[in-house]
Amino acid sequence: DAGAWGFPSRCQPEVTCNLQVMVAAIKAAASRSASLILLPEAYALQSIDGPFELFVSPEGSRPCNQNQSSQQHVMACSAALYNISVVANMFVTLMDTSKRIMEVVYRYDGLVIASYSKHHLAPIVEPPFVAAGPFEPTVFELDTVCFGLMICWEGVYPTVTGDWSQFDALKRRGADVFLWSIGELVPDSLIGEIFAFKYNVSLAASQCVARSVFFDPRGHAVPVRSVDSVPLTIQHYTAHAAVSVVDLPAPQTQLCNMSSAASARASV
Repeated sequence: DAGAWGFPSRCQPEVTCNLQVMVAAIKAAASRSASLILLPEAYALQSIDGPFELFVSPEGSRPCNQNQSSQQHVMACSAALYNISVVANMFVTLMDTSKRIMEVVYRYDGLVIASYSKHHLAPIVEPPFVAAGPFEPTVFELDTVCFGLMICWEGVYPTVTGDWSQFDALKRRGADVFLWSIGELVPDSLIGEIFAFKYNVSLAASQCVARSVFFDPRGHAVPVRSVDSVPLTIQHYTAHAAVSVVDLPAPQTQLCNMSSAASARASV
């Protein structure tokens, strides 16, 4: 939001400005010894009217080693610089010129270990400007924990339609923790509790305009103490932003089913 930047002038372009906030969040989480940070959906980085950068983060790549696609470059470099795994969400353009909402996992050394294209788009709002990704429920393994990815409306979709197939697949593939990147206007506290209890998983949700929420596998909210909410201080930034840091329990029932998942241990 250009209006969130004060003296000496409004910050432009918006992506460059918002990346400053994301990097500050990554640095703050790392300073509190977090092993992974989950960022909100791409609306926190840019508007839908801006150009979508080329997707250069397939599994096994190191976008920090190239200077194109600034968002992906910065996310990968920040993961490596601060030694923390980063789960980031971006609007991207594929080589075939189709546009997607893409979740990318950058390991603590900058290696891309998973990428996922949003399959269930928000009705009416998103289909005019992006295409739905294929049905490919995606998990990744990090520090012996298997994580499953979900993006915004995808968390609402099964409660409306009764179709839980995406999350049944994540659970079959070994997910112990669901990571939920959200834009806004999603009742994450209510739905997060349902998911955590239904699938016996921990859940973390990161939303653009609301406090992060966390649940344990029994569906109980994991409280965020005031000392664990780290305000972000960025020069000339006037909005309120913070990182919440919690120890999230992971059942570790099994490792990811790597026949359909990305391994964080893959050698490069």
